[in-house]
Amino acid sequence: MPLTKVAFKGATLCVLALSLLLAGAQSVLADRLLRNVRDWSVVQSDEYKGCIAVATYRDQTKVRVGYDGVSSLTFINFSNPNWGSLPLDVIYEIAFDFENEGRFSGFFRARLRESVFTLENGEVTASFMRAFADAHRVRMFIEGRRLTTLELSGTRAAIDAVENCRH
Repeated sequence: MPLTKVAFKGATLCVLALSLLLAGAQSVLADRLLRNVRDWSVVQSDEYKGCIAVATYRDQTKVRVGYDGVSSLTFINFSNPNWGSLPLDVIYEIAFDFENEGRFSGFFRARLRESVFTLENGEVTASFMRAFADAHRVRMFIEGRRLTTLELSGTRAAIDAVENCRH
């Protein structure tokens, strides 16, 4: 029986939908949810070969923090689809003003991650992680301009869960 235009379009849409579903299933398999800790999800990440904590905020900023399972270095990434106008593959100095925990700055490389502008640092210091974990709020600045303000609810518990997952 020959395919009509409508049947052909319908079959094409079904194949496309199935492809997207399978692609989504693969990305779900790459990060397996271990537990939720307040605003954070603690996941087993194939990409980082270990546990990471992930949180997404109202302004669409996504934070990923954890330990690289290969190098054992602490990393933190900040991404937001609204930051896309900044040049990529550039290293930016990002300033952090932690409420009640002080100020820090660090160098972050700008990359595209899942088609979203991302600032990555793969060698975070222990003192920065303590401030990040213990602060209730952080304001982030890039080149003197406020990038975002994040309410860090549950961050200490999420980082503790990632640390416990390591051992």
